[in-house]
Amino acid sequence: MRCDAPTTSGPQPTARTGLVAVMVLAGILGLSAPTWAAADAQQCERAVLLASAKHSACLFRARAVATMAGTPADYRLCEDRFGKKVLAANQKYGPACPKNIWTGGSQRFVDQSDGTVRDEATGLQWEKKRNLDGKPNLDDPHDADNVYPWTAKPSGKDADGTAFTRFLAVLNGGECFAKHCDWRLPALAELRTILLSPMPCGANPCVDPIFGPTRPSIYWSGEESVWHPVRAWYVFFVNGYWTTAAKVSPSYVRAVRGGR
Repeated sequence: MRCDAPTTSGPQPTARTGLVAVMVLAGILGLSAPTWAAADAQQCERAVLLASAKHSACLFRARAVATMAGTPADYRLCEDRFGKKVLAANQKYGPACPKNIWTGGSQRFVDQSDGTVRDEATGLQWEKKRNLDGKPNLDDPHDADNVYPWTAKPSGKDADGTAFTRFLAVLNGGECFAKHCDWRLPALAELRTILLSPMPCGANPCVDPIFGPTRPSIYWSGEESVWHPVRAWYVFFVNGYWTTAAKVSPSYVRAVRGGR
């Protein structure tokens, strides 16, 4: 039975909304600590989320300045001012600090036993992957070896690549995956929430194993570059870094729903 209206090729979040998404996400989470969190754990979580939001905002600003100036982005100030604060929040509260937005953990991620994982911290429902054997199978949208381009043409700007016309179309077609028909590519801020740690990540691939096999590679977000519309944002699940790539490049994907 179809539970939601399909959105296989509708508008995806744009880079213009990226900064707002990060700040809104942190604000919501900071005010809504999980019921399992003790007082100290709540303080730790809020401190980590606030530092993470400021860290992300700093990175966005640094990239914007660098892009307009035509120079490489310099993230050192961001790392010194905010990246260290994320780690300091964990160290301050020690064992009382829960498995937070950067470190995952079984209390946060819940296997739904239907091929999906729910993030109790964000409310997002994520697709699990399988069959990491080096043999892509496009007939199975959950195959961890499958790659898809964001757009169909090198000079194209539209969301008409197989990431939308095949991957999401299959998930949102027929009976719909896990009985939901609103699967989409995640916003950049959303995709970064399942990283195991701040940049650089201390594990490879940089994601909790509960999500199923993950290629240590590039995963598409649903956001395009505001300055270069033929490029879209991605997260590199080797070390947690993120930037843009040509939309025509075949890359890995992981679907998400909810959170809006």
